[in-house]
Amino acid sequence: MWTYCAARLPGGIEATMKIRDNCSLPKVPIPSIPLRCPHDQTCAERVSAVQEYMKQLQYNHTGTQLYEIQKQRPLFAHSKSAKAMIHESLPIKCLEATILGIYLTNGTVGLERFPISFKTECSNTVFRHVVLGLYDRTSKTFGSLGMSRRATLMYKPLKFESLSDLIDEFVRCYGECFHTVKKIRIGLPVGHDALSKEQISWKYFHKGLTKANKTDFYREVEVHARFIRSIRRAPSSFREADIIQSET
Repeated sequence: MWTYCAARLPGGIEATMKIRDNCSLPKVPIPSIPLRCPHDQTCAERVSAVQEYMKQLQYNHTGTQLYEIQKQRPLFAHSKSAKAMIHESLPIKCLEATILGIYLTNGTVGLERFPISFKTECSNTVFRHVVLGLYDRTSKTFGSLGMSRRATLMYKPLKFESLSDLIDEFVRCYGECFHTVKKIRIGLPVGHDALSKEQISWKYFHKGLTKANKTDFYREVEVHARFIRSIRRAPSSFREADIIQSET
C-alpha cells in the first residue's frame, strides 16, 4: 500500500516517508469485530451490530479498489477476502460490504441473505450499487446491510413486511438523490457455510423499472420473495448455528 501511494501521489515517496518515520502520530483506531452470535441475540440486533462495525471501517472515497472481489468466486474465497478486510481494517465500498456482511452474519439463526443490485442514472451517467438483502424468518420482515456514500442507500432495519416495500424504499431514496432506477437484480439466499464451494447467485431476478411497468414489476418482486422464503439456507437452531460458526 505504501508503494502504491508513493507511485500515485505527487511527491509520494517523500510524503509516505514523513508519515512512516513520524512516531508521534496517533494510532489509527481499529474497530472491534462483532462477537459471535450469543443465543439471546435477535437477528435485528446482530444485523445492527454488523452494520455499526462496517460504519466504523468507513466508506472508501479514494476511488481506488482496495480489495479484489470477483463475483464468480466460491464462498470460501469470499470468506478469505472478508478476513482480509477485518485484518486490514481499511475503508470499503458497497461490493466489499456485501461480502463482509455475508461473512459476519454466517450462523445467524433464521436470517436469509441475498444480494440486491441497482443500476441507476443521473445526469446521463450510469451508476451501479449493491446491498445485502435480508429476511428474518422469525419476525417475517425484510431489511438490508451495506455501505454507500449516502446513508439512505445502505442499511435498512428489519422492519419491512414485504420485499417490494424494501425495494420501493430504495427507489424513493434514490429519487431524493436525483437518481432514476433503471434496473434491479435480486439474487437467491446465500448459504451459511463459509467453506462452501458454491457461488453466490447475484441476478436470479433481473428486470428494468419504468413508470409504465411499475405494477407488474412489484408483482414479480413478490413472486421472487415467495421463492426466497421457500429456500431455507439459514440455520434453524442454535445448535446448528454453533456448528457453522465453529467452521468459520
